[in-house]
Amino acid sequence: LVNAVFEVVQKEEGAEHSVQDALVQLLDAMLLQEDFTSINHIVTKLKSLERDPAKGAFYTALRESFVARMGEEERIRKIGEILNTSRPEDSKAIFRYLFNLDSSAVVPLLEVLERIEIQENRQVICDALVAIGAETPDPFVHRLESDKSQLVRDMIYIIDRIDFPDKAKMFKKVLRNPNLAVRLEALNIIANSRTEECRQLVVECLSDPNPQMRIQAARALPQYDKQLAYVELSRLVRDSEFQKRDFKEKFQVYQALGSTQQQGALAFFNSLLQQKSLFGKKKQQEDKLLAIGGLSQFASIPSFKLLKAVSEDTSNPAELRQAAHRGMLHVRKQLFGEEGA
Repeated sequence: LVNAVFEVVQKEEGAEHSVQDALVQLLDAMLLQEDFTSINHIVTKLKSLERDPAKGAFYTALRESFVARMGEEERIRKIGEILNTSRPEDSKAIFRYLFNLDSSAVVPLLEVLERIEIQENRQVICDALVAIGAETPDPFVHRLESDKSQLVRDMIYIIDRIDFPDKAKMFKKVLRNPNLAVRLEALNIIANSRTEECRQLVVECLSDPNPQMRIQAARALPQYDKQLAYVELSRLVRDSEFQKRDFKEKFQVYQALGSTQQQGALAFFNSLLQQKSLFGKKKQQEDKLLAIGGLSQFASIPSFKLLKAVSEDTSNPAELRQAAHRGMLHVRKQLFGEEGA
């Protein structure tokens, strides 16, 4: 049927409207059959015919009209119905259909996305929006404030993949979202972007009200500039408010400090291990455990030796010695791989 239509198309000159009507009828019939492969074939065929020096403009007009009809709301809604009720065998063909659309389809596609519950099918829509949405950031930014956590995650994914110039400002909105899972997702994506603007956002998250956010931010900082991370984390661990935090949180921040691999961090951990006093023994032991946590992430021979010394010093409590031994094995594994462990 497609070939028959194209035979007519190539013979009809000056009959643009009648040919357009025939193609639209064919489009709707194929949508009912969920035959996206044939629809994509029509677009590809029209593109190839545009190279005809005599009738190129005619075929360009046909293709643009056909693609515009493909992106009309009623047809986008039909695709939404398909994606919301089943897992299509050829989701790639649906993606190619959507890929052919232009930015006018962004808002209808977003409305469809809000209703789709099958995650694989949401991904098809999201990837299509990445392909066609580069010129229209506003619809994505607006939905960052949605109370639907999955929709917000999808917007974060799309904005990150499109890589809008001011995406750091866009992400900052999400970091104020009341949903912790959404904030953590945003922080994870921000941490994968190596711009200074995104690094500053991570630094701000060190003061987030939620400990999970603070921990994830601390872990993320060394992925940027290790020296700057050392400065930020050193300032944090010396803050009096930090001392009031839960031991587990402090331990993971110390590990992040150790992963900066800075000599200042090594000296700081060593100073904690050398503490000796008859008073505040509980605090001393906690500080030493924190130092061991930091050293366990500091892949170097000096850190290995410090941990080894603690593990072999029989005057140390068993808990310290065991923690140092585990840290020593971890450092050795970082330095020499599985065989070293």
